[in-house]
Amino acid sequence: MEFVIKEVLVLINRLLYCSALVPLVMKNYQLKTSRGLSDGLVWFLFNGYIALTTFSFCLNLPIAYGVISSLQLCITGFIIGQRFWYDKFETRNFLAGVYVINVLIGAMLIPVAIAWPYEVGNLMGWAVLACFVSTRIPQIIKIQRARSVYGFSYGFSVILAIAAALEITLVFVYNLPLQMLATAIWSIIAFFIFTAQFYAFSWRRS
Repeated sequence: MEFVIKEVLVLINRLLYCSALVPLVMKNYQLKTSRGLSDGLVWFLFNGYIALTTFSFCLNLPIAYGVISSLQLCITGFIIGQRFWYDKFETRNFLAGVYVINVLIGAMLIPVAIAWPYEVGNLMGWAVLACFVSTRIPQIIKIQRARSVYGFSYGFSVILAIAAALEITLVFVYNLPLQMLATAIWSIIAFFIFTAQFYAFSWRRS
């Protein structure tokens, strides 16, 4: 019974994290541009989900982690597709090359992870932490420089904060890896930063 409860809570937590990407997709679709999103935000998300998927399968985390992180990777890929579909920009070819290299490196990592799952899993855990801590920083800087939140969805930050609060509970109750605790705490801190930016550059003006 306890195992079932754990699996259900983890599944809810991962689905919340996954659903946080939907407001970004919808905002891009609504505006027919992804210029409001920092390329750094999307790049770190993409690599973070590659690392999280590898981390989840290598260390045999609850199945929801591996499955949902794979789905998150696909949704992030869709957001990348929106960037190239909607927008024309000077660094288009360079950015495309970066993502091609990313995919190739990820593919080459598969046989290494199969051969040394524990070592690769632990390394990917720290890569997840590095990517997800870094993820919000380019977006925070972009908003601050532009003094505008145009094109960025507040719902993304809200849902991430809710998921992070649940994950903090899961880490302590079920003794999950500490990297998850660190990323969850940062998600909540980033939520308050984004809230302040939305207040300063959108809500207060309206």
